[in-house]
Parts: sequence; structure tokens; C-alpha cells
Amino acid sequence: MVIGAPEHDFGSDTTHYYFNVQAWTLRGMVLLGHFLSSPPTSVYTSSSTSTSTTATAAATATAPLNSTLGHALLADAKLFAPELAASVKCSLISRNDSAYFMPVFAGTGAKPFSHMTESRDSSYANFRFWSEQLRADVLPRDVEKTYVEWHNHRGGR
Repeated sequence: MVIGAPEHDFGSDTTHYYFNVQAWTLRGMVLLGHFLSSPPTSVYTSSSTSTSTTATAAATATAPLNSTLGHALLADAKLFAPELAASVKCSLISRNDSAYFMPVFAGTGAKPFSHMTESRDSSYANFRFWSEQLRADVLPRDVEKTYVEWHNHRGGR
């Protein structure tokens, strides 16, 4: 997992694993991995009428941009995803066998927010952290649902 600040205002925090950072790291690994290991979608052509130049340009246009790095990112993402899932599972606070509250960073013993503007962490969760995690679209649906319900019922906006 990636340690460190999720935002400039948290720049002095070098001890926590924030879930918005983890979610976008995983999403970025997958997106960039696919991008680098797939052929470009647009066709590049040379302005020259030379057959060899056109053939070289066409061959280059269909080759992946950097398949070695792309495949490495995808392989690492497959290893990172279960680590993130395990961290989410350990950090999630449940009630009656269902997700109740998800803190902004990994760890146990988090105190659920009573209001979405009660503290710096809750305010940033309200306006930034949770929405970033939702947009990354890599967390379990029950956790995403918890974010939305907590936000909507605890004064979030």
C-alpha cells in the first residue's frame, strides 16, 4: 500500500494509508497498464509517400506503446487489489453483519463521524476523500453504499 498524505493540507502526515490514495493507485495501475500494453486506437500515417516509411509508420502504430511496463502494472495490480480488499475489510466497521462506517485511512479503532463537518478528517471525507474513492470504482459496493448513506444522513454536502 502507498503511505502518505492524500492532500496538501495533510502534508505532514507520513504515517497513514489513505483509502482515496489506494483506490486511485489501483485504478491508475489498471488503466495505465491496459493503455501501455494495447495497440494505439488511432492510425498514424506518414506524410511521405515512400512505401517503407508508410509501412514503418503502420507497424509502429499497431505495436503497444510499452507492453513490458503495461504487463508489469497489470500483474502488480492483481497483487495490490487483494491487499486493498483485506485492508478495507479490517478497517470497515460493521453493525448487524452489514457495513456501517468506513474511515478515511486504513486501521482499526476508528470512531465514526457524528457529523460530516465535525473534524478535518470528516470535512475532507465529505468534500473530497469519499467522492474520490467512489469515482475510482475499485472498492466493494457495500463500502461505496456506506459512504453515500453516511454522507447523505450525516450532514454531508
